[in-house]
Amino acid sequence: MTRQQLPPQIKKMTVTDRRLGKSVLRYQVTVDAGANPHTGRRQQVRRRYATEREARAALAEIADATAKGQFVGRSNLTVDQMCADYLASRHKLRASSLSKLQYDLDPLRQRYGPVLVQRLSKAQLDALVNDLLVGALRVRVS
Repeated sequence: MTRQQLPPQIKKMTVTDRRLGKSVLRYQVTVDAGANPHTGRRQQVRRRYATEREARAALAEIADATAKGQFVGRSNLTVDQMCADYLASRHKLRASSLSKLQYDLDPLRQRYGPVLVQRLSKAQLDALVNDLLVGALRVRVS
């Protein structure tokens, strides 16, 4: 059997497992993910995987998404922060329109405010909409 060479973006390394305290083999993928939309500087993605197969699949997936312009890096943005940023970005609104937007976003902020936006699932949003439709969730007036 011939030795298969790893791509230059994948590095084989040993790291200490936090739970067991033993050295384990991991494959680290480092991929250029284009420019950061906020800073304009180069952005790299670095992730570790237990198997070479997982690392190669992740490399292909990240590189493909980057080439298509669809890659979204990890973010610590919460639902509450996103809603606040959205409301702050709406300029030239009448006070009544702004209060309507706040009223509409309030159930989302009540239930999922501290949740990271990238962790929010479609099922959670569907459950919120269903609760609003049947009247199981009260909208607080601020």
